[in-house]
Amino acid sequence: MMPASQRAIRERVNATGAPIPEGLLHEGIFRIALQQPQALAVTDMRYQWNYHELTDYARRCAGRLIECGVQPGDNVAITMSKGAGQLVAVLAVLLAGAVYVPVSLDQPAARREKIYADASVRLVLICQHDASAGSDDIPVLAWQQAIEAEPIANPVVRAPTQPAYIIYTSGSTGTPKGVVISHRGALNTCCDINTRYQVGPHDRVLALSALHFDLSVYDIFGVLRAGGALVMVMENQRRDPHAWCELIQRHQVTLWNSVPALFDMLLTWCEGFADATPENLRAVMLSGDWIGLDLPARYRAFRPQGQFIAMGGATEASIWSNACEIHDVPAHWRSIPYGFPLTNQRYRVVDEQGRDCPDWVPGELWIGGIGVAEGYFNDPLRSEQQFLTLPDERWYRTGDLGCYWPDGTIEFLGRRDKQVKVGGYRIELGEIESALSQLAGVKQATVLAIGEKEKTLAAYVVPQGEAFCITDHRNPALPQAWHTLAGTLPCCAISPEISAEQVADFLQHRLLKLKPGHTAGADPLPLMNSLAIQPRWQAVVERWLAFLVTQRRLKPAAEGYQVCAGEEREDEHPHFSGHDLTLSQILRGARNELSLLNDAQWSPESLAFNHPASAPYIQELATICQQLAQRLQRPIRLLEVGTRTGRAAESLLAQLNAGQIEYVGLEQSQEMLLSARQRLAPWPGARLSLWNADTLAAHAHSADIIWLNNALHRLLPEDPGLLATLQQLAVPGALLYVMEFRQLTPSALLSTLLLTNGQPEALLHNSADWAALFSAAAFNCQHGDEVAGLQRFLVQCPDRQVRRDPRQLQAALAGRLPGWMVPQRIVFLDALPLTANGKIDYQALKRRHTPEAENPAEADLPQGDIEKQVAALWQQLLSTGNVTRETDFFQQGGDSLLATRLTGQLHQAGYEAQLSDLFNHPRLADFAATLRKTDVPVEQPFVHSPEDRYQPFALTDVQQAYLVGRQPGFALGGVGSHFFVEFEIADLDLTRLETVWNRLIARHDMLRAIVRDGQQQVLEQTPPLGDTRTHPPYA
Repeated sequence: MMPASQRAIRERVNATGAPIPEGLLHEGIFRIALQQPQALAVTDMRYQWNYHELTDYARRCAGRLIECGVQPGDNVAITMSKGAGQLVAVLAVLLAGAVYVPVSLDQPAARREKIYADASVRLVLICQHDASAGSDDIPVLAWQQAIEAEPIANPVVRAPTQPAYIIYTSGSTGTPKGVVISHRGALNTCCDINTRYQVGPHDRVLALSALHFDLSVYDIFGVLRAGGALVMVMENQRRDPHAWCELIQRHQVTLWNSVPALFDMLLTWCEGFADATPENLRAVMLSGDWIGLDLPARYRAFRPQGQFIAMGGATEASIWSNACEIHDVPAHWRSIPYGFPLTNQRYRVVDEQGRDCPDWVPGELWIGGIGVAEGYFNDPLRSEQQFLTLPDERWYRTGDLGCYWPDGTIEFLGRRDKQVKVGGYRIELGEIESALSQLAGVKQATVLAIGEKEKTLAAYVVPQGEAFCITDHRNPALPQAWHTLAGTLPCCAISPEISAEQVADFLQHRLLKLKPGHTAGADPLPLMNSLAIQPRWQAVVERWLAFLVTQRRLKPAAEGYQVCAGEEREDEHPHFSGHDLTLSQILRGARNELSLLNDAQWSPESLAFNHPASAPYIQELATICQQLAQRLQRPIRLLEVGTRTGRAAESLLAQLNAGQIEYVGLEQSQEMLLSARQRLAPWPGARLSLWNADTLAAHAHSADIIWLNNALHRLLPEDPGLLATLQQLAVPGALLYVMEFRQLTPSALLSTLLLTNGQPEALLHNSADWAALFSAAAFNCQHGDEVAGLQRFLVQCPDRQVRRDPRQLQAALAGRLPGWMVPQRIVFLDALPLTANGKIDYQALKRRHTPEAENPAEADLPQGDIEKQVAALWQQLLSTGNVTRETDFFQQGGDSLLATRLTGQLHQAGYEAQLSDLFNHPRLADFAATLRKTDVPVEQPFVHSPEDRYQPFALTDVQQAYLVGRQPGFALGGVGSHFFVEFEIADLDLTRLETVWNRLIARHDMLRAIVRDGQQQVLEQTPPLGDTRTHPPYA
């Protein structure tokens, strides 16, 4: 029972009744337009409108909506990227008496269509600049076209209790639910905030929140109603604090309204770059997630007298329902409290029987008052479960946990569903998070219960400073000078396997068809057009022409180049066979250049491996491994970063035995990892893993040697912190064995050049550059060497390393929590992942754990034939066990190569699959929804049967049609099929041409095929060729 004294305080803090604002949500904005028409209303990167312009565009758009058949009470979706056009759309919908339904463009089209259907959307308002914003089944209208209409004469009159907007939020069942909010409910909240914090014409807000996130409701209808202005953040700026600072400074923004994580990003940026931008913000309003205890003080370091306002509530209760202005944060606080109910709103904290909980006793937060939503659109069952009508009032059950303090302050304790059962104990994850947040050295933390059958606790911690650190020192058995373990390298120059002259010959005669005596203009486009080469390859062709100049195949002429005399060589390297066809297809756009990564001879990996200096360097590394294993009296731990398909690793392991090495290969590409597993199968001790955060954590501080074989130049641009990561993988004093090319080899002009947009040198460095990079990262480059352009460096890791120690954090927690509440797994992160709305992305954290021994929940299993078929292909391609509807293709290890393979396999299975759909919708369920069955018959794959090579086999349908067409009696019949080839040759060498043709016929079976007795057959022996030149014409 709750004491009477506590009940009296509850009644006092909930006595929030006041006159309810009159009118509709949007009407105040049009009144302001009459009072200050020239005042700034909204600005973005493209538009800047005053109140007169904004409201005029809104009236015109409303007029077009009515012309399109929109009726009062209709639901109109707004699906467009962030910008000023959203304001026009929102106001126009409300002027037309309709209800606006914001639907994010940044979600799968299938989910958008589901929302349109659920909300019975009459029309979709879009921006003409957005791709794929439309709908397959519902009329669409671009706001830019709509504002060309005549303005609406009179706004449609609606009752304040009728809906203003429907916002769809994620449902626990996976089905979005539409929250219906009335004009009166939202207007009450906006007016209350304006009054409390003196929002007026002098204010400007940085509009960070997406339209489908209800913080945007206040940005629009609160700030504009007060005469202020919106500074819109564009889509590409939504996660860019540097851009925010520029906008705040340029437009003198005074108000901040966002989730806490985004404000934390702003402060972190400004603290790191000594940027004083936050001093412009007179009021900061944070809501939607936990507010860090450190944020008020960090904000006031910029603006001591600024207002720091913590708010909370629910989308189902009209934006916010409580507020608390924070001045100082007492040491005993475990979190920033909710504070007190807003005007005309109320709170209860109730137990499972619906009884009010005494002070400090956790219970579910219920919200009452005029802000409570009408319910969930078209979902009476769910509405009945969440919205309760009691004799005293109508209440919304938030599902959040909270408690009352003795003074009537409400404290938020987290979601009710954060109560879990681990090892038989019922645990509130919020309590663990609260204990973590109070530890010195913890900047941010969250806790999850991971696992399906047997749950364990995992804490994700963003540390600060040197908290929870220990120092490791170099093992004295490791050498101080690594080169003393190496053998002797050949010091003489080594000729490349494919010479520059051979490459020049191939380019001139086989690829670019440059004949002696011809001229080529300085502009390569005419030459490219004659060879059907796409314009995007211009830099590559220019590079080839420059190379031919250095090889004296071309010489500069008055307006370009002149082809020098030079005959095609007869001693063509065997690797060139067929490569001209491959390159021609790539240059014409008939083949993706990424296919070169799989080429057995021309992949960058193969070119590097076949370089004549590669074998001596790998032999040197093997010698170092043998010597080190002898010194340590154990197998050395070697970790290769960027294994590719394992060609170099295969060579290394062949020179060592199991007692000398424990090999671990890390690779970014799942497809190459599959190839490496097959190649290294003869070495059972070799372990291969995908390069990701979990793998790096598993191998932290373990490697005696880290090997980077032509990988560092490729990985560093993608990850500037790679060298620091390598330190985390190595033991103190470990060896980095680095192999890197100083310059592009001639053969790489025909491969790597196409994979680097013609600019490979931007990735290559000389020995001085590499030494500077190593030194800047605290590595000691002890020795460098170069053979035929391939550099090798022996680099020592620091002798002393500082690392985070999870045990220290667990020990600190054990002083505050019982043992069963101390997380078994601690994961240190640079930052917690965020959703598009800036909240912690718990799904991303969960995906870090993939328990192999557990089955996914039945609700997460793929549903329907399409999803199951996609799941089976993903399991095969990604080499993973459990694939659920939530599995993300790329986070599970997929890459562009595997994506290409996947679309091809789906096509073979009879589906239309686009690569862009997979990149835009990487979640299995969303991608499966984009697939469509094709009417094209699925071709059965051909199976190679060498033993039947010369046996008769059936004709294809097309061959049958040609054969039948020879018979008279058919329309267009009586005609045979002829194969005719015409060559235009300046100086015909008939003997050479016949030799080439005979080689071609001998190579390709189908050029030796005949039709006999209704079947085709490849002749093992070629009959003599009949020469028709001696036959008389028409004989």
